Amino acid sequence: MELAPEGPLKELNRYVQLVNGKEYVKSSKRSIFMYEKGLEQTLQALKAQLEQENDQSKQLQEMIDVPIWDQESGEIDLRVAQLRVLAKGYKSLAERAPILPATNSQLPVLIAARELDRLVPETLESVRSTVTSLRESRRDLQEEFTSLADSENLNQIFERRVKELKSSASQAQEDDSHTIAVRLMDSEKLQTRKYRDDRTALATALAEFISTRLAPFLAAEELGGPVTGSVLNITDEMLAAGFSDKGKVNRGRKTDDDHRQRRIDEMFGNLAVQAGADDIGAEATIAAQAMNDLLEKLIQLAFDSGGGRFLQLEKEDAASRYLVRSKVAVLDPRDGRKIRLVDFGKPLDDWL
Repeated sequence: MELAPEGPLKELNRYVQLVNGKEYVKSSKRSIFMYEKGLEQTLQALKAQLEQENDQSKQLQEMIDVPIWDQESGEIDLRVAQLRVLAKGYKSLAERAPILPATNSQLPVLIAARELDRLVPETLESVRSTVTSLRESRRDLQEEFTSLADSENLNQIFERRVKELKSSASQAQEDDSHTIAVRLMDSEKLQTRKYRDDRTALATALAEFISTRLAPFLAAEELGGPVTGSVLNITDEMLAAGFSDKGKVNRGRKTDDDHRQRRIDEMFGNLAVQAGADDIGAEATIAAQAMNDLLEKLIQLAFDSGGGRFLQLEKEDAASRYLVRSKVAVLDPRDGRKIRLVDFGKPLDDWL
């Protein structure tokens, strides 16, 4: 098969391209024309709507902008017309249906979520404030209850005291002076007997405490052991064994009776004669006797001098140190070997 000549094919292709180009240009020009025409129509419509809105605005302004009623001219109708126009405008606005979102709109949900987001923190803050206020109210109520109970107790005490005073006054009016004197003397005797019994009971309890509880610790301190109150227990075996220079018990060393007696004599002096070295608990017995003797001297001195004199100690011992540490006695600030009891009815500064 023979091919067509190359020249006519090229001419045909060039003609087709030229025709297509002209059609494209025509189509583009047509689209631009239609777009410009649409813009012009839209512009004309907007201008017409703007003119219409301006005309309506002018008419409304003319209807509203009427002169205010002048009392001298008596033009009441102008003011009435103005009010009617305003009422008509408000009425038309009131009759117009409100703009509400569609049924499938998410706007109510968003508004509700925003409102909840605002209300939840406020509610929590209100709850915390209420809880704090409730606690304070309960505390105040408890204080008021306590104050009320105290007031009731005081009231009962006062009422009882008033009854006693009234009874005493009425009884005093009935009795003569001799009967009153006898009654007072009997009351003083009963009070004195009670004080004597209480003093005897206290002295017995103190002596028992010293001999059974305190004496071993005082003996240990006097023999070079731990300070009274620094350990929980001191036995007779520990006292018999003695203590080292460091205050420790001499373990595994047996002290003979002669050495023990010499040690007791050196520590306790004349009191050591009353107990033999071979007695079990001799050190504790002597320490108890030393404490009792010291207390007896201090009490007797306080009674004789009214609490103003110091007792001169032969030497500083565990008993005197313990009384000072326990605030039962006080040393003379000018002489450390003088001691006296603390008067618990006076401030401590009065002794110094």
